[in-house]
Amino acid sequence: MEVAQVVVSVDNKLIPAQAPDLNWLSRNGLKWFASGENSDYLANRVVAISKFEMREYLLSTERLYQLQLETAQYIASNGLWKEAGIPAAAVPLVEYSLREEQHLHLLGRYDFAGGMEGIPLKMLEFNADTCSLLPETVQIQPEIGKILQPKPTPDSWMLYDHLVQAFVQLLKRYPDREPTLLLSGMGYEEDTLNLEVVRQAARQAGFAIAQQVELPQVIFSEDEGIFVELGPDRFQRYDFWFKMVPWDFICNEEPDLLELLDPIIRNQLAIVINPAFTMLMQSKAMLPFMVEKFPYESALLPASFQASTFAGKKGYIAKPFFGRMGENIKMYDQENRLLMENDGDYGSYPMVYQELTELNSDGRGYLYQPSVFWVGKPAAICFRRQDDHAIDDDAEFVAHIVEP
Repeated sequence: MEVAQVVVSVDNKLIPAQAPDLNWLSRNGLKWFASGENSDYLANRVVAISKFEMREYLLSTERLYQLQLETAQYIASNGLWKEAGIPAAAVPLVEYSLREEQHLHLLGRYDFAGGMEGIPLKMLEFNADTCSLLPETVQIQPEIGKILQPKPTPDSWMLYDHLVQAFVQLLKRYPDREPTLLLSGMGYEEDTLNLEVVRQAARQAGFAIAQQVELPQVIFSEDEGIFVELGPDRFQRYDFWFKMVPWDFICNEEPDLLELLDPIIRNQLAIVINPAFTMLMQSKAMLPFMVEKFPYESALLPASFQASTFAGKKGYIAKPFFGRMGENIKMYDQENRLLMENDGDYGSYPMVYQELTELNSDGRGYLYQPSVFWVGKPAAICFRRQDDHAIDDDAEFVAHIVEP
């Protein structure tokens, strides 16, 4: 049983390319991306997009971010926090953050469908808080495409440069702060590799100290800020904290940490990146609000809080308000028959419903999902592909070049 949709081939846009060998990946600390279960993660093809397609990806991202900000402000002004999926305990901090900390949103990633060979570009979701794919986009993509991509470097390969500039601007905005940055994740190898890209960019931008420490080893003081213990009675205080720990996880799994972070942030004992309002930007519950506010925006798919909205229409997908890597999604056809369902850790969240859309495909049945990074501006493009409608841990990373 298939959902009625148009799938347009990108075979004429695919160019054979050699993925970096294990020696190169090992030298650059990236062996994880081609080892064990990831042995076939790096595709041996690149996608050649046109300059027009590149501009459409980048300009759409810039436009959508502004629409999301307007939608977030609308939600705040009308007190629609519950409808947007924000827990009551987090509302004061998210509201403060949206008002005072928009400049601190350092990094996010839009996931799209289409955009090539005449298929309309459609936004699927925005990973506003803790996005991945940084090492692949910053290091591996240029290595794969360097022989095929003529200079100058395309605008769709500029993630690292924009990230460095974002940190430069951050230091200029806070000249009285010590240039000390702590980066924290939950200990997963993928998070560590993503954080390393951010750490290197911060160092290049002028941070004297930029150190990775896993969340359980970080000390949070509502009176003094954020610290790491270096030894007996020896502590390093950090004026900036970049976290690869989702705000929804903090709210639901670590409420004591949320309670500590509130005074730390409000009293500016430390600058927390990404800031708390990115939890609202991350919520897929924003999608129906955006469609309602901007019904003529071509990059938005119909979305609703009610599955019945799509009765007798096109197929649709059910997504948890907060979910990652395709977990806990369900896909239905136009007759409301379940086509597929993924397990995961996000099944307790409410669902939002989004219309299925056209996808680009190749002759082997792979479906291609483009992503665009946002670093205060559109910064880079990458692709993933999978022989299924849901991009999850089985997806392959696909580099791209821009046709001359």
